[in-house]
Amino acid sequence: MLQFSKYTYIWEKQMRNFLMLFIIAFLSIGSVSAIEISEFQSKIKTIETQDEQIKYLESIQEDVLSTNNQEIITQYYKDLHWLYYENSIAQKSVETADILISIFEKENNLELKAKYLIYKSEDFILYSDDYEKAKTFVKEALKIAEDLNNNDLKILALANLGALESYIGYYFKALETLNEAELLITDTSNYENIRELYNQFVNVFYNMKNKEKRREYIEKILEIYRLNKIKKDNNYIVELYNYSFLLNSKKEKKELYDEIIELIKVHNKSINGTLYEIIARMDIEEEKSLNYIDKSIKIFESFKNEYEIYLSKKTKIKLLLKRKMFKESINIINGFTKEEQNRTEILKLTSETYEGLGDNEKALEYAMEYQKSYENGFNKVFIKTVKDLRNMFQTVEKEKENTILLRETREKQEKIRDEQTKLIEKERFIMFSYFSLIVILVLCIVSILAYRRIKIKATIDDLTKVYNRKTIQNIADKIFKNNRSKPLSLIFFDIDHFKKINDKFGHQAGDIVLQKVSSTVKKTLRRDDKVGRFGGEEFLIISRNGLGVTDRMAERLRKEIQKLTFEEYPDIKVTASFGLATRTSEDNNISDIIKRADDKLYEAKENGRNIIAK
Repeated sequence: MLQFSKYTYIWEKQMRNFLMLFIIAFLSIGSVSAIEISEFQSKIKTIETQDEQIKYLESIQEDVLSTNNQEIITQYYKDLHWLYYENSIAQKSVETADILISIFEKENNLELKAKYLIYKSEDFILYSDDYEKAKTFVKEALKIAEDLNNNDLKILALANLGALESYIGYYFKALETLNEAELLITDTSNYENIRELYNQFVNVFYNMKNKEKRREYIEKILEIYRLNKIKKDNNYIVELYNYSFLLNSKKEKKELYDEIIELIKVHNKSINGTLYEIIARMDIEEEKSLNYIDKSIKIFESFKNEYEIYLSKKTKIKLLLKRKMFKESINIINGFTKEEQNRTEILKLTSETYEGLGDNEKALEYAMEYQKSYENGFNKVFIKTVKDLRNMFQTVEKEKENTILLRETREKQEKIRDEQTKLIEKERFIMFSYFSLIVILVLCIVSILAYRRIKIKATIDDLTKVYNRKTIQNIADKIFKNNRSKPLSLIFFDIDHFKKINDKFGHQAGDIVLQKVSSTVKKTLRRDDKVGRFGGEEFLIISRNGLGVTDRMAERLRKEIQKLTFEEYPDIKVTASFGLATRTSEDNNISDIIKRADDKLYEAKENGRNIIAK
């Protein structure tokens, strides 16, 4: 009996082990997909570019949905929406936001529903001019926040409502909305939402040219970081950089200087290159500033970052001029490339250097070159084009009048003919009338085609097939004068290091780059947006939107240009720098906006290229 029990026990144990292995194997077969999907976030972290991350997530959509696991599906759409949102893929961002809104509505998770209504509104206006509809999304979110009595959600909703009002140029209405949100802030408020609110204040005051209020809210953002309410990251360095241009007193600059010195101790080498450049530019400790700028140059040279090297050397020239070290300054200038030497800011510094050396002739020569370079971007010469078109139109009209007169004269001659040959002459008259009509028709067609060819040639750039400089300026001027109450923004962008492409691959390669960039821009812009080639590798875009929408448009263009490839020249990589400006109440004409956009383009180039300055 004992022996039987022993074998029975062994048999039962083996059966239990076998059954357990069978169950595990069975469950594994059905859960392979779920296990893989549950780890998709880990896999995303191993993918370098966001474009590739988007492709990966889109490729596994069916697998995700097949799991029927609502938690996995929700997280999947959250990750996919974030990537669409960050890359301004507006329509897909709105579509995924709608899916998440539906999910959270079913789950009665009203707080998340409200947040995604806000995200939806931000991207909705990128491909639609219906600001009123976008506002309905935010107002629905605000209503949810009020029903939940959720102050953090109210602050976020009001901040975005204020942003929408600012986009369409209602700055005072936007301030009213933002002030309402600011009154809701308490000690327990979410500081990420507060930072978002303050950033909207900064944007509105930037558009209103109110430097003092802009500084006030940047200081509030910095205070949040300094109280460790939000972790200090690279965005904090950006805030410090922007703040440095708003400081007036030496004491304020010294305080910022001391903080940056401490940051240098904890940040990596690449960030330190920028930090050294900032403290050298502020020139608080004059005996150390040249040493700091040399460190900045050395760091950027180790990374072979040519443009950052150029910026740091330009700062060094300014420091040398301040110290009247003119020979050292001219040595740096002579070390620049020809393209760098011909830049507007370098021409000015070169003139000042030669003046310091006592070479007034060269100082005057470079001062004139600087003035010419500065004014080059703002010519408004339309008279010749207008006269040519007017003369051409008058010529066409005269040809039509002469043809009609010729027909009428011959008709009269036909009528005077001998009565005896009336029938014959009538037939001839009919035939001649047909002939005259054909001639008139041919002349009209030829004239219209000629007129269109001349008009197109006068308005379109031959190489890029976008508007030429004169035409895009004329269009911008008309929009400025005819729609003074509506928002108007300009984007200046310039292909980075274009001269190097011409020098290395040839002008044919340069032409192909210009054509592909302009074609990409035309495909990306909306119907109401206009683009023209302003000169060389520089383009001007007219946007009938506020700065916020225009900024997103520029970011989308920047990313599309960066992704371009060229079959005939696979080694060519292209980026572009962007400068943005929008109409303010102080602008008297379109030239005021063009100048600010051009200044911002130079700022983008000075700050590293492939960025947007606004």
